[in-house]
Amino acid sequence: MQNGLKFIFFAVITLMIASCSSTQNLREGRSIFGGGFSDEELRPGLYSITALGNTTPWASYAWAKETWNHRANQLCGKDQHQEIIASQDVGYKGTSTTYAAPGVFVPLPIFNARLHGFILCNSSGLSKDEAIQFIESIRQRDAETLNANLVSKLMALGGSDCSTANLDISADNLSKRGQLLINLSRYEEGIICLMKAIGRGEGTVAYRESCEELGRIYEMGWGIPANLSIAKEWYKKAGLL
Repeated sequence: MQNGLKFIFFAVITLMIASCSSTQNLREGRSIFGGGFSDEELRPGLYSITALGNTTPWASYAWAKETWNHRANQLCGKDQHQEIIASQDVGYKGTSTTYAAPGVFVPLPIFNARLHGFILCNSSGLSKDEAIQFIESIRQRDAETLNANLVSKLMALGGSDCSTANLDISADNLSKRGQLLINLSRYEEGIICLMKAIGRGEGTVAYRESCEELGRIYEMGWGIPANLSIAKEWYKKAGLL
């Protein structure tokens, strides 16, 4: 028992060292351990940015924030910006088999912390309130356009009601409708479509995609209480674990 605990402790330390010693590839916005960033200039001096922490056995917002700050200093100059952080979340990334001792490898769960928001450079000429108002106008416009496109695709596939779908409706059709409904935040209808797809398409791409989507729903708590244990079961069915 003691040896087993030592192996696990050593494995965690090994992964910690690997994660800490990795450097963010800020030119490409990606590191080999899953950290990095992406950004987009919305108008001069105002940027949308997403920063990822390195993949570790725990949620490390500190590393995501370090990447965020580094990129902000590149875009605006050192400490010449304000932050508008819109969201933060943690994604379960499966398990990593880690060396613990000669001939011994230990599977560990791994996670990836994400920060998403906006950077306002002091040189932009905008106040923070003006920047937020501009961001909201973009969001509303983009949301309206995206929703219209999603609804159009949904109707072309047969609409939102999968509960009475005929047997000649394919698993692929039902899976796509389910995913579109989830993207529209119509979770109850979307889950019905996904479950129908799973019931008709075991072993198919539609089956795997529907299981993965259900795993994501339970992981993130979209329309239902978040439950990582159930999420893992769906990810296993999708062949991801």
